[in-house]
Amino acid sequence: MIFINCATKKSLGLFKRFFPISIPFSIAYLMAMLKQNNLQFHYIDQQVNENVYPLIDKFSNFYEKRIFCLSFLTESFNSAIRISKYIRLNYPNSIIIWGGIHVTAMPEDCLNYDLANYIFLGEGESAINEIYYRLHSNQNLYDIKGIGFKHKNKIILNDRAPIIENLDEIPVIPYEIFNPKIYNFGYLTTSRGCPYSCSFCNNNLTGNKKVRFKSISRVISELEILIEKYKQYDITFYDDNFLINKTRVFEMCEIIQQHNWHKKCNFMFQSRAKDIDKDTVQLLSKTGFKTAFIGIESASQEILESIGKNENLEQISKAIRILKNENVQVMANFIFGFPFENKEDRSKCLEYSITNDIDVVKFNNVVPYPGTKLYSQFINILNFNSINFDNFNSQLAIIKPFYKKIKFPLLPQNTTNNELEIEILYYYFKFYFRFTRIKKILFEKKWGNILFQYGDNIKTILKNIPFFILLVFNLFIKLIIAIFKYIFMFLFKR
Repeated sequence: MIFINCATKKSLGLFKRFFPISIPFSIAYLMAMLKQNNLQFHYIDQQVNENVYPLIDKFSNFYEKRIFCLSFLTESFNSAIRISKYIRLNYPNSIIIWGGIHVTAMPEDCLNYDLANYIFLGEGESAINEIYYRLHSNQNLYDIKGIGFKHKNKIILNDRAPIIENLDEIPVIPYEIFNPKIYNFGYLTTSRGCPYSCSFCNNNLTGNKKVRFKSISRVISELEILIEKYKQYDITFYDDNFLINKTRVFEMCEIIQQHNWHKKCNFMFQSRAKDIDKDTVQLLSKTGFKTAFIGIESASQEILESIGKNENLEQISKAIRILKNENVQVMANFIFGFPFENKEDRSKCLEYSITNDIDVVKFNNVVPYPGTKLYSQFINILNFNSINFDNFNSQLAIIKPFYKKIKFPLLPQNTTNNELEIEILYYYFKFYFRFTRIKKILFEKKWGNILFQYGDNIKTILKNIPFFILLVFNLFIKLIIAIFKYIFMFLFKR
């Protein structure tokens, strides 16, 4: 069985060299299930190997029965199509299975391309071994939950695979098969699921709003592997909402302190603002949690209510104050481009960021991912071709090179692509080109690493300098162009 993690080089643009490459968790957990049963597999990661075709040819020689499992997000959909066409052309008797959140959101559309023999809907860990055994014994998968397929040109979709209630049943990721010189191991998930229903988020597509947790003992054993074996001293807890169960967090912190990991590690966590309180943050700070990521999304209360955020600006501001008072850096995300949003709503986000002294800010464009309320509500006005999801990237204004035109996947009424791009670039400039911010980026190593990873040794840093200069040059040109566009639009509107 050959797993392929589909990706696109356009996703990060010139930033790619400076952003850590995380292990492809979606296929890593599936491979963990196979490895536990001593079943043979290989993997290809397009994050690392852009040209996957030589590897497909190489690994295909190892198998008499060729089974390809492709996992992809919406933005990488066209990459999955190209890879599948190559497999169909060169290995016509092989079996192709598509999986991932995009497939779960749009199963009929995926099957209509007639490239995949099967698709899988939901969490695949509980079914992957059965799929392996069935296909290697020349049996079909027609009765397996989660499977979708075409039979006599009719689409058949079985019931979605049941969610995995006990996450401890999933083996630990086989870190040993990933090169630590390429991948950043410093990510850990201790739960799955989110009980909230934000209109722009599709994280609940597989979990149906039910939160499930790994046991504390399992979390500690994984931390021990990362810290003691792989020397990972900057670890991000990548749960959708790390603070959803405070009792569990307190117990986890106590054990981390018992191991003295808080003395040599820096941890980062994600949380909703309304779940942040003083007692919890004080303990987290003492336990090495030095950075918190909050999805603020908007500084307009009306927008927050319209997207189902279920928290208010007062709660968010209070959470930021608590974090800052306990010396926890605050990283925040704002999203522009929601329907019915206006320029004033976006301007409030910049003002809010500066007023509340947020440490790191991202101004993203909204992406109406399939499976979200936003997608279903505004499908008829979405600004994209239905067979092309290449622009489903939340950082288009920054990532795209200056000579490429930007086409945002969704725009508010009375806002053009040019206007939204100019605003985003201007807000980035206004926020980061301040003396205090530049000083922190350049001279506070841990702070800078939140945004960039320049390299962990002199050789790598020197090697990356030309690319960093190119990146800065690209951003400078984009900013100059944005300023001229802004002046032109201002004069033209007058």
